[in-house]
Amino acid sequence: MLVESLQGFVKRKVPIRIGVVPTLRTAGATDQAKAAYHLLDTYGLSGLLHYLEAVCQLFVSIDDR
Repeated sequence: MLVESLQGFVKRKVPIRIGVVPTLRTAGATDQAKAAYHLLDTYGLSGLLHYLEAVCQLFVSIDDR
């Protein structure tokens, strides 16, 4: 998963710059991108990673149904 890879880089303090760009052009994708940028600006990388982890877990639990 992307989130787990990013968390690994952050925890090991690897000096890397990564950009994540939403590829879907839907209202939902735009809203998610806005939320991600807001969380990064307001709460930092840690807050963004917690949010992305929660979203990924939500999708995994939906897929398990």
